[in-house]
Amino acid sequence: MKTNKYSPNSNEVNSKCVTIVPAAAEIFQLQQIEKAAQADFGPPSDDQSLSLMAQNTVHTSDFYKRLAEYRTHADQRPIYVAGLLDTTEPNHNNQIRHLAVGQALGLKGFTYVDENRPKLADRQSPRENGVENSNETPNLHLMHMDLSAGAPWFHPTHILLTAEYNPFNVSTLMALLPDVIGAAGPLFDVIEPVLREKGRFRHLVSPSFGVDHPGVVHPVLAKNEYDRDMIFFSSYSTTVEDPVDEEAAFALGVLKRAIDVASFELPIRTGDCCIFPQDFAVHGRVDATLPNGQVKPRTLIRTYWRRHIAQLRAVGGINPYGLRYTDVISGGRNVLGAAMTEEV
Repeated sequence: MKTNKYSPNSNEVNSKCVTIVPAAAEIFQLQQIEKAAQADFGPPSDDQSLSLMAQNTVHTSDFYKRLAEYRTHADQRPIYVAGLLDTTEPNHNNQIRHLAVGQALGLKGFTYVDENRPKLADRQSPRENGVENSNETPNLHLMHMDLSAGAPWFHPTHILLTAEYNPFNVSTLMALLPDVIGAAGPLFDVIEPVLREKGRFRHLVSPSFGVDHPGVVHPVLAKNEYDRDMIFFSSYSTTVEDPVDEEAAFALGVLKRAIDVASFELPIRTGDCCIFPQDFAVHGRVDATLPNGQVKPRTLIRTYWRRHIAQLRAVGGINPYGLRYTDVISGGRNVLGAAMTEEV
């Protein structure tokens, strides 16, 4: 795969990301807010207390008030925050600052409890079916949308990644949908109607769930409730429904090649974070193998987000933030093209 490499500190990345750097005074204020919260409430004990402490940070921090001004950008481009964390040592304040990013942008965080038992601010290490080093997760290097089997109500529209530890600056790969369309050139007019058709593509369930599930049939391209295009695609789990459907196979092949051309590298450096609209930007990870064959270490805090989650919660949750993904996608409402309504 040929990619263009960008650095968050370069001028080039500004065309792909919105880059925000907290001022020293803003970081100092954050530290004071965290000390006061620890004194008043003690350490957070669960996802709910983490979320409440993040809300307190959003409401009292000048930096997060400034970040909130970029709310509309979050649905169109990645937002990169450089220098968010003070330390690489895992601690509650790192998780609180992480969650506060999504909350400041008006998003609501959630998690799927049947995916290796993640928490709301999941460090992805170590997990029931996972591994301690997030770079060893199978298929992570392939371009994909997380949980593409979910219809518009049920998939995460945004992903927030905060690098607590990334000493080798292992890059995240991204390809924004407008760039993918441009890379396809005139062929996009040919494949677009096919990619939007129902019944021609199957989206399998991620192997991270460890379940035998047939997957879900729905289009690769669709519109959200605001009439913005969405992409449902995974290099390792999106397939043609009919093996002899040459037109669908051709469309999927053109799309894959266009994604390769449009991809760019974004190293999320230690202490930094990036939130991106994952139904508008497929993502992956560059090769993370050292010359001796060992996998480069990396620890990321990850959270899934949606602008609205009322219909998602209506399916049935385990707790205020957790749902079972296999229950969600197996329900009768997990259909693209069904009527969508405003949520709260």
